Amino acid sequence: MCNLLSVLIVALSTHLSLLLQRVTAWTVECMVKGGITWQPFTSGSAIGHKRIAIADSSFSGQVVKLRLNVTDGVELPASVSMATFAKAPCM
Repeated sequence: MCNLLSVLIVALSTHLSLLLQRVTAWTVECMVKGGITWQPFTSGSAIGHKRIAIADSSFSGQVVKLRLNVTDGVELPASVSMATFAKAPCM
């Protein structure tokens, strides 16, 4: 039996200008296939140069959309990039 999640890991990265950590709190929310509301996917307290985050254990479903919310910080981040990684399909 295979329980496939389309997205399991999110990697966030920022450009650290002048070695300043700008983002101090963030959340990632997702919309699953067939869903109409955003639900929590993962969250953290800082991004730094790069942060790899795993989906919360309560998460289930196939992701069709992701959004990043910067909820606290020293300044607005210059840029934040996000990459997603999925589990390989079961054979």
